Amino acid sequence: MSTEWKFFGACADGEEFKLNGVNVWACKWERVPNIIAAVRDPHYNQPHDFNVYDLVHAQGRVRVAAGEFSNCIWGFYLAVQA
Repeated sequence: MSTEWKFFGACADGEEFKLNGVNVWACKWERVPNIIAAVRDPHYNQPHDFNVYDLVHAQGRVRVAAGEFSNCIWGFYLAVQA
């Protein structure tokens, strides 16, 4: 089973950005080894290879692909099973 990644949103580095009601910058980021997400910037259609993380917080964890589109501008993608 392959994983596709759906764009969730973008923000500036450190700017409050909520995913499932939790600010991503308040989470512990645990990198998932050996998984790279091939994604496209939704605005410029540029390809990017983002690392995959489990964002750990008090209510649980959520898996995301995340990385910088440009200097200090982060994009976040959620997994969609295909």
